[in-house]
Amino acid sequence: IDDPTVIDEISESIRIYLGGKKLSYNHKSYLIDLLKQTNSDENVFSKKKNDEMINAILKEVIDGNISINGRKSFYEIPYSDRNKKLSLSNLSTGMKSFSILSILKNSGAFNTVEYVILDEPEIHLHPEWQLKYAELIVLLSKYLNIKFLVTSHSPYFIEAIELFSMKHGIEGKVNYYKSKHTQNPNFYTIEDYTQRLSDIYDELAESMFDLQNLRDELELEEE
Repeated sequence: IDDPTVIDEISESIRIYLGGKKLSYNHKSYLIDLLKQTNSDENVFSKKKNDEMINAILKEVIDGNISINGRKSFYEIPYSDRNKKLSLSNLSTGMKSFSILSILKNSGAFNTVEYVILDEPEIHLHPEWQLKYAELIVLLSKYLNIKFLVTSHSPYFIEAIELFSMKHGIEGKVNYYKSKHTQNPNFYTIEDYTQRLSDIYDELAESMFDLQNLRDELELEEE
């Protein structure tokens, strides 16, 4: 999952066939097909008891129903006198990020995949929602036994994953890796930094130190 706006294409996607063979099928097309697997209204708050914590987080962001029927997809606005609906394409990018996980969870699509790859999921989210998303990932991994591969350049989001993993008792199942250039600029090596997580934080925080140094310089010039 590298682009929350993929949810816009649930109603637009048309598979192209030639001689009975599907063409141009990539990870984005696969995700769209998974999102379209459900044919009934999904209430994200009516699942098993062991999902209560997951649903509680989702409810804070998606306090309403998501309906996907054929080529139509809607978000039912809660507390609306006239049962108003919005097309999923009109939701904020942040809500789309949560909606994708909600749809995949409720449709059972997570049971059909071995890994879920999230490419910098925090970039579309308010800092408060970044924390909720991080905890949601941890809970989905714990209760639905999902293996997530998450890429991020945010020390804030990585630390959220670390702390929520500790809070929910799965810190021993979470590993942290860092890519490094090799002598060949076209290749990288992946090193395990699980026991050196502070090194990742230090490196990712360097830009913040640069800003602080710039602030200090500007304040000195004003004196």
